[in-house]
Amino acid sequence: MKLFIRNNKKQITPSLEEIQVEKLKELGNKLATIRKQKGLSLEDLVLLTRIPRRILLAIEEGNLSDLPEPVYLQGLISQFADALGLKGREFASSFPVGSMAISLPKSLQKTSMPQLRPLHLYLLYIVVIICSVNGLSQLLNNATFPNNNTQILTENLTEKSQKLARKNDQEIPPNPHY
Repeated sequence: MKLFIRNNKKQITPSLEEIQVEKLKELGNKLATIRKQKGLSLEDLVLLTRIPRRILLAIEEGNLSDLPEPVYLQGLISQFADALGLKGREFASSFPVGSMAISLPKSLQKTSMPQLRPLHLYLLYIVVIICSVNGLSQLLNNATFPNNNTQILTENLTEKSQKLARKNDQEIPPNPHY
């Protein structure tokens, strides 16, 4: 009954950092042997690559703790290999950079919000301009009409008061005692 037997053998996979250390030691040894074969010193390479001596030495020794991030390190290895006459990019491409994807919690992830497109903005601007022009014309019309309205009202009032005065004259008989 092999169905109930568990396989307790866990496969141990090396971490990215362990892989990087091993590969760096391998690449560093290759670069050091090629440099020595060509008879170049580290100071000569410092002048050629403009990479500090301590970093070149750390690359040759495979000391990852003294070096910058793997992405930058890959570029430095490429420059180092180019200075030795190798194809730097191909040589450095074997160094694993690895991508550390960090996932954000859903509460921090940016939700896509609807965006206003230029057409919407143009329509909004046109509506604002129309409303502004309409409001200003109403304001100006109301400012000029009260003068006209007061003249019309005073004319109407004087006409009404004259009519009332005539009516009163006709209805009230003259008082003889006066």
